[in-house]
Amino acid sequence: MLNDYNPLYIGDQPEEKAVCGTHGQMEERLAAIDFEEEIFATADGYEIHQCPTCSVKIVESQGRYGISEEDAMFAMLSHIIAEQWDDGLSQHFESLGPGHITARGDVYTIHLENFDDVEVPAHIREDVNVWVQKA
Repeated sequence: MLNDYNPLYIGDQPEEKAVCGTHGQMEERLAAIDFEEEIFATADGYEIHQCPTCSVKIVESQGRYGISEEDAMFAMLSHIIAEQWDDGLSQHFESLGPGHITARGDVYTIHLENFDDVEVPAHIREDVNVWVQKA
């Protein structure tokens, strides 16, 4: 049953491939992740998309009922990143250094410890829903 769920797409062909076979077009997510206390931005042209319904169903199947879509999507993204990082997923990201990400609704703030020394990729800088600041 869980094999029917498709919670995540990370790649450069979202129009064709960021589609859940059960629930349709996936939602685009922030093009950066917080992994092991470091911020990683997607490589140029790569996007992160998730199916919120699949994420909730998978998390609920693990016994975590009543979880919000946002929390379920974060849990799924964290799990998949940790599971596949050393198996090649890391090649689609570039490090921005130590920091963390906070969210308020659809607006994200990326807090970078080395803000003055890092070149933030254009696709992050130009996203109207993202603020980048010194931690």
